[in-house]
Amino acid sequence: MKKLLMLIVISIFGIVTAGAQCPPAGDITFDSQFSIDAFILLYPNCTKVDDNVYKIC
Repeated sequence: MKKLLMLIVISIFGIVTAGAQCPPAGDITFDSQFSIDAFILLYPNCTKVDDNVYKIC
C-alpha cells in the first residue's frame, strides 16, 4: 500500500515537472530500489548527473 501511494504521488509530481530533464543541482541520495525507480520516472531524459550520487544501505 505504501509503495502504491508513493507511486501515485510521484506520478502526479512527474506530470507537474514533466519538462525537467534532470534534478536541480545538488547531491542525489537513494535509499531503496523504489527511490531509484522513482528517479527514472521523474527524470526519464536525464543522462548525466553533475553532482554526487549516494546509496544509503
